[in-house]
Amino acid sequence: MSEANSLGVVKEVLPCRAAPEIICEPLRFEHLFSKLSAKFVNLSSTDRVRDEIVDGLKEIVLNTGLASGTLIEFSEGSLGGKLYQWTPEVIPQSLSEAEFFENFAWGMGQLKSGIPLDHVNIADIPEAGYRERSVFKKFGFKFTVSQPFTVGKKVVGALAFCGKGATPRDMFTHVKVLAEVFCNSISRGRSEEALQRAIAELDTLREQFGVGDNCLPCEGNSEPSYGAFVGSSDALKTVFRKIEQVASSRATVLVTGETGTGKELVARAIHDLSPRGKRPFVKLNCGALAASLIESELFGHEKGSFTGAFARKIGRFELADKSSIFLDEIGELPMDLQVKLLRVVQEGEFERVGSSETRKVDVRIIVATNRDLQALVAEKKFREDLYYRFDVFPIHCPPLRERREDIPALVGHFLDKFRKETDKRIECIPQRAMTALMEYNWPGNIRELQNVVERAVLRSTSARLNFDDWYPVQGVTRSNPVSLRGLHDAERDYIMEVLQLTGWRVSGENGAAKILQVNPKTLESMMKRLNVCRPK
Repeated sequence: MSEANSLGVVKEVLPCRAAPEIICEPLRFEHLFSKLSAKFVNLSSTDRVRDEIVDGLKEIVLNTGLASGTLIEFSEGSLGGKLYQWTPEVIPQSLSEAEFFENFAWGMGQLKSGIPLDHVNIADIPEAGYRERSVFKKFGFKFTVSQPFTVGKKVVGALAFCGKGATPRDMFTHVKVLAEVFCNSISRGRSEEALQRAIAELDTLREQFGVGDNCLPCEGNSEPSYGAFVGSSDALKTVFRKIEQVASSRATVLVTGETGTGKELVARAIHDLSPRGKRPFVKLNCGALAASLIESELFGHEKGSFTGAFARKIGRFELADKSSIFLDEIGELPMDLQVKLLRVVQEGEFERVGSSETRKVDVRIIVATNRDLQALVAEKKFREDLYYRFDVFPIHCPPLRERREDIPALVGHFLDKFRKETDKRIECIPQRAMTALMEYNWPGNIRELQNVVERAVLRSTSARLNFDDWYPVQGVTRSNPVSLRGLHDAERDYIMEVLQLTGWRVSGENGAAKILQVNPKTLESMMKRLNVCRPK
């Protein structure tokens, strides 16, 4: 490289390699320090700071010709701590952190006391550090340079380097600067951890004492207000009135409603209030058994009537003689059994499987379903005559979203139940949680609410009911949930709706085909394909 002076004479400028100690080494160290400082200053995550420490040690060792770089983060109250190390040599991995602090006890004691080790030759280590001398000699190290660093007046760690050759120029000064860089990063990391612990403790105190959020007392009237029912909403009172009206009669009752709304409670209340209330209440879930087993469950069977029938079995109808039988999920009953069930409903007669003997019973029948039986009738999946036999006295169980005013009483009822089971002293409910409970749609109705309260009781560790991460992001609305249907069902339902509006007139000026903008013959073909029939 050449350069012209003021007289125009060109002189030769030596490159860095010609004066390594004067130009290259200081510039190299300054560049390295600036790079590391910028890297660690921009790190905000404690985990990232510690991940970058080893990479920083590696960069220092490779750029200085040293043999090993180590950062020690002391633990409080002992000479142990966390160890970060990088060396280009193949160091045996058998030396654990505990063994490291044991073998380097003299040096760690010096550093923990705030005493730096400036250019200590291995041969000059006192007898107290005989273990260190042996380890250094084993790896061929000639010297060590170590600098403790402090936060406030407390030594929190140390930075140490070992070498096999000559000591780099101003090495101790460089190590002091590097120790400051690492110290600031570790100090920020410790402050961040302390802040997170303080926030967690504060949240615990808020949860325990209700600071920052109103807490509603649990001593509400959580006792059942009618039989096993909890609540006093108008919708629930309508159900109570219907139960009282029908209980004393022998009329067949059809209980409808979504899953989890308490249909079985309605059936049991009808039985308990009836003259048959002192006899056993017999029930069967028609959707929980295979079709081949339902007939035997309902009517019983004789010994040897089918494979596996090793003994005579009494069916549910015989067990319910002079009492009540509750058939849940009646919409799942197969068509062939609906015929036999119709006979029992009409005549009170049936035969056991494998027997020709006709038996008569006096049974009060209560059925329940969460399906639309009228739609099943239209689809030829449920017998129309059986449907009308069941639909003598219908009772609809309202979903929880239609009786939101009952939610606080229900929460109190379930809370009383589960805190007794778990022996927990829970005394209040966060206002925020109660608001969320009141606004949620509850697709699983009361059963879902019961599960949410039970989970909250199990998670609670203080006098405050802890709903933890249960706060619905979606569905917090007072509107009814959207019912998703397939294209086939949507098309069929729309055609039926139009036909009902036209009095089932297909053609003509006011016919359904005109409204649907299709040819009457095409509409008739669609009706046949979709099994659309006019109700009788």
